[in-house]
Amino acid sequence: METYTVFTFKKNKKASKEILNTIKDWLIDKKIINPIPEENSKFNIYYGDLGFKEATDYDWFGEIEFIDKQCELQHVLGWDLGIDFMLPEKIVCPSCKTNLIEGIDPATFYGESNKKQDDEALLFLEAIKNGIKSFNAGTEPLIACFLCNKKHLISNYDYNLDMVFTNCAIVFWNWPELKLSFQEALKQKLGSQTIMLKN
Repeated sequence: METYTVFTFKKNKKASKEILNTIKDWLIDKKIINPIPEENSKFNIYYGDLGFKEATDYDWFGEIEFIDKQCELQHVLGWDLGIDFMLPEKIVCPSCKTNLIEGIDPATFYGESNKKQDDEALLFLEAIKNGIKSFNAGTEPLIACFLCNKKHLISNYDYNLDMVFTNCAIVFWNWPELKLSFQEALKQKLGSQTIMLKN
């Protein structure tokens, strides 16, 4: 299985391409990545370079991908698992503050159990699943809370980082543990709203 460390934001960022180009230039200047992207790649992927020891104490490096398209990040990162929809631990409505999937049995949602569940909650999860496909295709859908009936953009529900809707991310694929000093320098360059995800 692929491993990753990701630096990203909870929300879409204005000028995401400019932000990523600034980081890319910084990493190239430090010789942490090779200035030439991976050949024939449909992704914006770069290999590590001779200065990789600036980022890690270990004697190997992987690739770095720069994501500047709208995507639900956890599903993009989980592509190799072959999972169409990863059930989050919670989905909290911004209006009524209720965890709308509390007590949902994942096996029931995935059709592997006869346990009785709230049909409205299961329909809501289907709407979230379909909403992710729309978001990744460039359209952010409104999804109604089945308790208070208020509609919210899919990215405005609280998923506790189980799902992150963004358009700006830097993914360190198959790198060893990154130095804390490097993590902090990168976060400082990206700004105070930066979040880090790992598997």
